[in-house]
Amino acid sequence: MSLRNWFTSGFLFFSFFSHATPMYWMAEKKGVEYLLIGTVHVGDKSMYPLPREVTRFLKQSNGLILEADLDAGESPTYPTDSVMTEDVLSDVQKNQLKQIAKKLQLSPYRLSHLPPWSAAITIQITQLNQLGYSAALGVDRHLIALAKKEHIPVYGLETLQSQLDMLTEQNDSGKELLISALDDWKHNKNNLLCMLKSWKSGDEKNLNELVRQTSMSKQLSRALETNRNKNWAKKLTSETFSTKKIRQISCCCRVTASDRQ
Repeated sequence: MSLRNWFTSGFLFFSFFSHATPMYWMAEKKGVEYLLIGTVHVGDKSMYPLPREVTRFLKQSNGLILEADLDAGESPTYPTDSVMTEDVLSDVQKNQLKQIAKKLQLSPYRLSHLPPWSAAITIQITQLNQLGYSAALGVDRHLIALAKKEHIPVYGLETLQSQLDMLTEQNDSGKELLISALDDWKHNKNNLLCMLKSWKSGDEKNLNELVRQTSMSKQLSRALETNRNKNWAKKLTSETFSTKKIRQISCCCRVTASDRQ
């Protein structure tokens, strides 16, 4: 599994119905118009078509802004891993990992010798693949294809390197992410399908409730959600975009009601 696929598949909402009606919002500042839609990095064919208003706005836009430009050709630099999964798990948790690896047809030895953040994402992506979802059918990829067809430039709010750094800089190389993946394993399938259904139907109330039920430390929540949303907002309203008079569509991950206020 490549780093690019890992990063474009984490912290997501997905879809389930035969016709997508996800939520999207209009915003305007300094003469620049934005259409924002919750990003969907992994999906299947049932997610499409997207709402007509979304694709129409994109075709009339001066730019498509994503969490990261997946085709930027960037080669992130991996840090030297000093903490491995086997270093942060108790004997009970190591047994949990072995059982999960068996169900996912993964090597428990390989998972044990990955840094915790990488093992967590590997578990998540493999489970999603087993459920029939892939990064190739994610909304980001879909919109990038549409933008290229219309010769619309693509911009990234983050780089793959910054996303890698965000994960590797977590305590014990992402121990919390891994423990969460293990603890939530029994409920992951139902929770994922609930998210898929809620995103596809545009059920804001249910999505916010699912987010509130997510167990995450304040430190991790700030790193993965709050700080990122604030940084994105600053970039969207910076001279980088406003001076170019870009009428743009932005795909942002995990935008909650409190973040939008």
